[in-house]
Amino acid sequence: MNAKVKMKNEKMGGRRRTMQRLMWVVTVVAFAGAAMNVLEWRAGFAVWICTNSASAYYNWWIGEKALAVQFAAYIGLSIWGWIAWGK
Repeated sequence: MNAKVKMKNEKMGGRRRTMQRLMWVVTVVAFAGAAMNVLEWRAGFAVWICTNSASAYYNWWIGEKALAVQFAAYIGLSIWGWIAWGK
């Protein structure tokens, strides 16, 4: 971890810990979305759209731009799945 990131971590303190806890919740909800898709419930894609959006925002916020773009691509795939399953 470079000095700039370490300083940001110390500066953010409680807010960063809160965001990390929130990301654990997002992860659990994303697994629920996967289970919904296994059961062939279209709403699973809506869950993934929300969780991928939260993950993209969080990764952008912590400076992980590549992961943020990856989750943005997952948002697009989730929207595509939502549309495809709606036909």
